[in-house]
Amino acid sequence: MVADDISDFEIEGMSVGDKLFDHFSKEEFEKAKERSTIFKQKDGKFNSLLFYNLPRYKIYDGVRTSWKPIDKNYVLIGITGFKYFQKDFQNCSKLKETIINDIEKMIGNNAYKKDTGKKISSYDKTGDSYFYDVQFIFDSGGKIRIVCINWSEKIEQTQNYWDTLEVMLQTKEFTKILSNNPY
Repeated sequence: MVADDISDFEIEGMSVGDKLFDHFSKEEFEKAKERSTIFKQKDGKFNSLLFYNLPRYKIYDGVRTSWKPIDKNYVLIGITGFKYFQKDFQNCSKLKETIINDIEKMIGNNAYKKDTGKKISSYDKTGDSYFYDVQFIFDSGGKIRIVCINWSEKIEQTQNYWDTLEVMLQTKEFTKILSNNPY
């Protein structure tokens, strides 16, 4: 199978363009809101909610869904899968490379790969936390991002963070929103 567009990819059975409530019950939605609250982007262009540690998840520990607040159908414009690695950046990196290789086999010539290399996390003011970011940008404007974050010892201890793999599916519209209005 050759994937033509971002909507050909899934995270825990969900694709961009799907409706949120086709995958989650109202009860799961309310529990997720209590646990992590709905993130509302500062310009009001999207909302996000993290659904964490559901028994049906096979790969990821959590999935963040994003939609436009004016959309009463909650059509997903972004989906991010999170996998946590407690003090184990090496295995985070290995899984990242496996996912990248799998995607490369599926995309053919319909997307190009952009490896941004190592970047320092702006969240950690010490400069000791860093991440690697690889992106696949489709002709249609959609994007897949695969990021592996290595949190510093201080952040792990003070914030209780773990090294994290993030796989993000973004529509063209969501990619544009993020590039113009970061979190």
